[in-house]
Amino acid sequence: MTGFTQAGGYVGVRKSAILAIAHSAAHLMKGTPLEVFGRPVHKPVMLDISEPVCTGESWNGQILYIGAFRTLSGNITKEYPDWEGNLRIILKDNEINSLSSTFGDAQSGELAAMTDSLGCLSIATVNGSAAEQLGVLPGEPVHAVYE
Repeated sequence: MTGFTQAGGYVGVRKSAILAIAHSAAHLMKGTPLEVFGRPVHKPVMLDISEPVCTGESWNGQILYIGAFRTLSGNITKEYPDWEGNLRIILKDNEINSLSSTFGDAQSGELAAMTDSLGCLSIATVNGSAAEQLGVLPGEPVHAVYE
């Protein structure tokens, strides 16, 4: 899979799911029993994941999930806003005034925003938990304002 499309507001989730399925399929082809992958899911829950919306001067999206390092991953990808311009991220009355190249660009305890390996907006507290610091759960609105 190369690149991202605007039709996939949750493309990062899709790409990781495809990679997981490909990995699982390879094991199944080698004869790994299905039970090795875990318990059956009898009543799966479908999530309502919307695409970000452009208001003309900002993109309004949402936090999709909290990562293993307690980073917040959103549905705004690098294809939506003007990443080259002056970009401000707003999440629960907190503002991050620029995108970092790495989370190490900010000081310990500070919020930092950048694009993750899937090209999606990711917010972290350096050496901490952005989820706990901000009290954010999946579904929380996030805004990328470009000026």
